Amino acid sequence: MKRMQIAAEAGDALAQFNLGVMYDQGMDDNYHPRAADHTNAIHWFLCAAKQGLPRAQLKLAQAYVGSDDLLDHRVEAGAWFLRAAEGSQGAQQFEAQKGFKKVAADMSDDEIVASRKLAESWRAGETWVPEVANRRRRF
Repeated sequence: MKRMQIAAEAGDALAQFNLGVMYDQGMDDNYHPRAADHTNAIHWFLCAAKQGLPRAQLKLAQAYVGSDDLLDHRVEAGAWFLRAAEGSQGAQQFEAQKGFKKVAADMSDDEIVASRKLAESWRAGETWVPEVANRRRRF
């Protein structure tokens, strides 16, 4: 995993994605089991997703949906699903579209709009943090 780690740290999007998968699945580069590390998986998926790798965008959105704090990341998950759908084809595009529909079903209209704006701002290369995403919900 050391070579992949070096490549990922140097900015190689594929290495970042693969490292994220390895952390997420709980395996090393020889397919030996190890403890899954979802925090590191999300970190590396995010690095690759920011570089425009659609499969990393999809995995990142799926990781957000599977996280314990989904309420804090619904807008971002929706935006990453939208970006992944835009840059993908076939089954991967279908998965991204299906993922967006699923997460959007639990979002308010404002959150859906914020998610679409966030995805659009990333397309334009802007940095935009939605107000809705910054609020923590407490029950």
